[in-house]
Amino acid sequence: MLGDQEQEQRSHRIALIQETHPEFSLPQELRSIQTPLFGIASSHLGSDPVVLRHVCQALRDTMEVTNKKRAMAMIGSCTAIAPWAMHASRVFSTSLLIIDPQKKIVSVSGCDNAIADYAGTVTMTLRQFGCRSQNGCSGIDEVIILLADQLFVPFARRNGRIESCVQKRLEITKGDSTLIGLSGHRNCAGPKLITQGATTWAQSEGRFNAGKETEMKTFQNQTAHRKVSTDFVTPSELRDNQWLVHCTRAPAGPWPDETDSQYKRSILLNPEKLMQRTPLDALIRILRSGQLIAQARVSNRKFPVVSFSSMPLTELLRRRRYRPHLRRWDYEPYGIAISQSAAKLIGIRPVIYRFAKDASALPESQRYRLHPPGKTYDWSQEQEWRSPQTVNLNQIALKHLWVFAPDLPEIRAQIERSSNLTPQALFCFLQPAN
Repeated sequence: MLGDQEQEQRSHRIALIQETHPEFSLPQELRSIQTPLFGIASSHLGSDPVVLRHVCQALRDTMEVTNKKRAMAMIGSCTAIAPWAMHASRVFSTSLLIIDPQKKIVSVSGCDNAIADYAGTVTMTLRQFGCRSQNGCSGIDEVIILLADQLFVPFARRNGRIESCVQKRLEITKGDSTLIGLSGHRNCAGPKLITQGATTWAQSEGRFNAGKETEMKTFQNQTAHRKVSTDFVTPSELRDNQWLVHCTRAPAGPWPDETDSQYKRSILLNPEKLMQRTPLDALIRILRSGQLIAQARVSNRKFPVVSFSSMPLTELLRRRRYRPHLRRWDYEPYGIAISQSAAKLIGIRPVIYRFAKDASALPESQRYRLHPPGKTYDWSQEQEWRSPQTVNLNQIALKHLWVFAPDLPEIRAQIERSSNLTPQALFCFLQPAN
């Protein structure tokens, strides 16, 4: 329960919000809630696994502290942290208040019922408060940051909006009510905000900042080599274009056979799993399941496919490039090769490079093969083939199937003991070129 002083401080912050953001109409009920409001805000997370691991551990700790203090977590409905915080509240049975600028203000009786529910932390309660805004979601992060009795910011980017909003908060509140994460990311604003009065989790009740130097070293090691390509010596068996190659990559989100909800729950329960989502891990999942699962995340979303290239593996790996905006290589030296003759028997066909306006010239059953030729890049160079359905590798004869990966002892051991293919596939281990 809030004391008189804490209640007065909240009223002062609400008045400041109404003064600086007159476009928001906050419900009066917020002033009367006796439960502490623990706000959560974050910059956009991007795709870096070290940052996401750090944020997920932060959310675990935040929900744990919120439950322990019988408080209520609070987020903005359309903020960067909202999808992860909503899942975390369900996983850890934490009460969650969502401030939604696109909904009408709830009734007083509705709020009373909600507040009664919030008193217990055994069962997760989720309630939305409306705060009418003329500008939609714009400014909702600042509202959360100023309104919170205690603020948790897992990740703030330097010179970003979240950093600026936290600085405003530090001008009017005690620093120990503003907890900032230190992710080790080169653009993390945490160190600067701490010099301006914020507190780290490590200095309070949380624990996820422990070992931040190790995280920084891990991040530097992961990124140091990314712009340098390694050439590989490909065995003679895979040097011609009679093979279709499927290279694996680290997923930017769920695995192909994993829902978004399953993915978020898994990572929140064990953030270290983010470090087990490499191209090698992707290949091992394929070997264990015996399947290449069709998906529609890269191609036309109407047509789930499995993609291959008929380019010889040596040439494919020689041409590979690191894509900074995607934080990954376009091809990795891990994957599956299927002979073209076997591929044709199971319905794998070459892509037809045409613009979307020409799609009507193709039968519906063949439109999964359509790909635009490109305007600034000639996509036909990829020599792509596609399967319109999941590929069952166990249906392919031994002589028509290869598994390839870099020739390192630990990689050999993982791949050979992980394969459940029947019959066992042939393994092709790639030697780095001198």
